[in-house]
Amino acid sequence: MGEVLRKIGWIACLLLVALSASHLGCVGEDDPPHAQVDEAVLASVADGAEAPFWVVLAERADLRAAYSIDDWDARGRYVVERLKDVAERSQRGVIGAIRARGATPRPHWIANAVKTTGKRDLVDELARRPEVEAIVPDVAFSIPTPIGGGTGASGTPEWNIARIRADQVWSKLGDGDGIVVGSIDSGVAFEHEALVRQYRGNLGDGVFKHDYNFWDPSRICGPPGSPPCDNNGHGTHTMGTIVGGDGLGPFEQDIGVAPGARWITAKGCESLACSLAALVSSGEWMLAPTDLHGNDPKPSLRPHVINNSWGGPGGDPIFRDIVRAWRAAGMAPVFAIGNAGPACGTAASPGDYPESFGVGATDMMDEIAPFSSRGPAAPIFGRIIKPDATAPGVDVRSSIPGGYAVFSGTSMAAPHVTGTLALLWSVAPDLLGDVQRSFDLIRRTALDRPSFDCGGARDGDPNNTYGDGRIDALRAVLAARPSAGKLIGEVFEAGTGRPLEHATILATRRDDGLTRSTSSDEEGAYTISLPVDRGHRRGREAYRLVAKAFGYEPATASVGIEKDETTFRAFRLSPVRRSSLIGIVRDDRGRPLAGASVEVLGTPLERVTTDDDGFYRIPGVPADRYRVRVTLDGCHEERTRTVVVRRGARADFTLRARRDRFGYRCERIPLDWVDATEVLPLVGNDATRSIPLPFSFPLYGRSYDAAHVSTNGFLSFREPDAAPVNVPIPDPRAPNAAIYPFWNDLVVDQDSAIKTRVIGAAPHRVFVIEFEDVTFFLDLTMRITFEVKLHERTGDIVFSYLRAPGLGNGGVATLGVEDQRGNDAFQYSFARPVVTEGLSIRFEPPRRERRLGHALHAGDGLPAPDATISAPQDALLTRAVE
Repeated sequence: MGEVLRKIGWIACLLLVALSASHLGCVGEDDPPHAQVDEAVLASVADGAEAPFWVVLAERADLRAAYSIDDWDARGRYVVERLKDVAERSQRGVIGAIRARGATPRPHWIANAVKTTGKRDLVDELARRPEVEAIVPDVAFSIPTPIGGGTGASGTPEWNIARIRADQVWSKLGDGDGIVVGSIDSGVAFEHEALVRQYRGNLGDGVFKHDYNFWDPSRICGPPGSPPCDNNGHGTHTMGTIVGGDGLGPFEQDIGVAPGARWITAKGCESLACSLAALVSSGEWMLAPTDLHGNDPKPSLRPHVINNSWGGPGGDPIFRDIVRAWRAAGMAPVFAIGNAGPACGTAASPGDYPESFGVGATDMMDEIAPFSSRGPAAPIFGRIIKPDATAPGVDVRSSIPGGYAVFSGTSMAAPHVTGTLALLWSVAPDLLGDVQRSFDLIRRTALDRPSFDCGGARDGDPNNTYGDGRIDALRAVLAARPSAGKLIGEVFEAGTGRPLEHATILATRRDDGLTRSTSSDEEGAYTISLPVDRGHRRGREAYRLVAKAFGYEPATASVGIEKDETTFRAFRLSPVRRSSLIGIVRDDRGRPLAGASVEVLGTPLERVTTDDDGFYRIPGVPADRYRVRVTLDGCHEERTRTVVVRRGARADFTLRARRDRFGYRCERIPLDWVDATEVLPLVGNDATRSIPLPFSFPLYGRSYDAAHVSTNGFLSFREPDAAPVNVPIPDPRAPNAAIYPFWNDLVVDQDSAIKTRVIGAAPHRVFVIEFEDVTFFLDLTMRITFEVKLHERTGDIVFSYLRAPGLGNGGVATLGVEDQRGNDAFQYSFARPVVTEGLSIRFEPPRRERRLGHALHAGDGLPAPDATISAPQDALLTRAVE
């Protein structure tokens, strides 16, 4: 009877919680704990301390029915609705208790967990609640640090793409068209030449929509509404291996497995570290993408495959509910297995989950990479064989912000499986959402690599070193026995019969809108594999075709495609009138600007630069309406406008000089380099040192006599802060009152140094701080040399760059100056490849206004000829003058 009364009491308590958010808790002080509390949580809240932790609820949504739902949109909605229903109902009591203690709950429905911050009394109270299963610490995962290998030599396609025979899938069957891949990583440089075409947020004509295509839970890229960024290059590299390039098209950087697929991304990793909060939020967003503010979730826009090149120690089930939810919604979860090899039993979570496809790394000889983690999986998961398979992960060349680089790691291997799944599901759409059968196909068709090093099957295949072997994209796709027919043809120019290269042929199936596309080669020929429903009664699938090429009128046709048959269709496209677009680019004072870049967005026309008179000419522009963008550097505002081209057109542009609110402005100047001589005793990673300045230096209206130099490429004037994660500025988070010549996660090792030097005589002295041959935490093989100079008399700040290869192009860095509170800044660039060797940038504070006046005696108002009049160097002016 006592137990019955206790249950009745709990029901009454939950009803009260549902009715009132001010519930003070129905748990008795003497009630025993129901939940397991991690020892790390208890340690973090000892002695009255306050710490963040996660409350994991016991109830799980039953998602089994989702596997029988064929419709993609309906399946996603069902999973999300079931997860939300369970979370909202079961979390009410916990949320009420947290709020009653004055703490803030942060609930998540995909994992039925609530994050909060509190003291021991809150932990104890929540642990006694019967609906709570566990209380766990706020741990962090990480991106396995890739191993750099220089810039590498370009191949068409790259060796790793050819090794898994992805290029043969393009030529025989398809390139991933119609599939959306997602990544949880450090972000993606969405305007990279190898990736911009495939970005789902690219609406064409230079217009981008980032809602539902990018998520930044930690706001590293800026306030809500900011475009995608990648502040260390890792996410751009992994996405390049998935979709980079254009396969059989004209673009020569064929770095991706499935260049026809489209991509979206969530920045679940603030840098190489990935907070659990950001990962959970990203996992939730992948299942139901939202706008940039986190509103209006749409499960129908979820990706088909999710690449995850991050992880943590093996045997950690904290992310498993999320992976299971993805699987229930038909999404394939791919994870890097980790870089903790060659020891056995080092497979990382979540790659070691039974529901995940864990990927190890092989080299050019298909040998396992020494760093690649091995299985078996932890006992909590049944010591199953891991990795599931391996893929090229040594010396993989792919995209980084502003260029290309060669990295090694299982992070580089996992994208090959993600891309192969995109190829598989594009060519065999009847497999779409059947994750287990697709995983089995990839494992079954992998190149056998027997091994007995870490155990496995008795015959050595599969094993805990290679899994089922090195993947083979062509064998996997052919094993699916895709039901398809082939469409071939030619595209010519009407009248002349000249073959048209790079024409796009878009095929849309009339029954369901399924689309596939391809492009013509240098002889105007094209080929495309089009799916045919195996159960189609008529035996032929009706497709509508559109052929289009830049500068030509599109042409349409209809065809019937039959399984295992080849259909021919030729197109003749009529050219439209072409002419030149000309103009002059000036600054806001009417002076011509040389070196400005002018591009016609959304076209293959080459961008041009203005000459010394500010003049530009773009020849061969077809008659149409275009968006034309003009950029110069971070010192000027870019300008984009609509231009109508008929029989020639002229479009002049005015670029205004940028200023922050205080009045700082900048200009690019010829290289202004001074070799520093005094070596600072400052080395290592994430280190700082305070140094005296040879003179008082003004920054945003205040003078400073000392600075804190960080190994991460900046100096600040408030408190020392290494700050390895660079963000856009201004930002109220430390560091502030700072100068950022190249803010990124850098390392000063035994082959590099930070030096200083003073040149000149007062009051014209210049203080130089040089970062010589510093390297990147992400890639220790790349070194850059840059410096910042502080000018005593003028308060000018000059950045100069002597050597800037690879990542040194600024594509992962923040450049600029920032005020004391993080409310104002002049950001020259953030995560943009704007740095070139020989570049110098001068930042000028507002020049002081000369004022004429008289000094008078206070008593009689008569002139005081011997009065001393002074103005402090850091006095704020009411008006800035040039």
